[in-house]
Amino acid sequence: MGTTANQYLMVGVKLPYRSCKLGDEDKFEHFYDETYKEAINHHDGLCVISDGMDSKYTFIGRVLEKAINDYWINGPIDCERAGGIYNSPAGKEMLAALITKTFPELELLVEPCDIGVWFFTHYH
Repeated sequence: MGTTANQYLMVGVKLPYRSCKLGDEDKFEHFYDETYKEAINHHDGLCVISDGMDSKYTFIGRVLEKAINDYWINGPIDCERAGGIYNSPAGKEMLAALITKTFPELELLVEPCDIGVWFFTHYH
């Protein structure tokens, strides 16, 4: 079994991998990004990237840019501007409310201050 990497630039919230109650992972299924496809899988305006390999994170939000199959996002990246509207106070409030409303069974209370711009490499 080989390992492949994708890079993501995303605006949203980073949660501990196990912040989801056991058994609730399947509720994310429609929201998971398809790692081997170039297109970004936003469902109801959101995408979930979850670290099933090392159990270190679950990101929920909007993917701004994606590089697949060991290609890389070329920098430099200005994270202050990368989030666009979602980096404004109103945008953060809207995105936080959308995440909280979309996953009520997870009992998440996402606040605007929890929203950030994230650049990360996701191995799968």
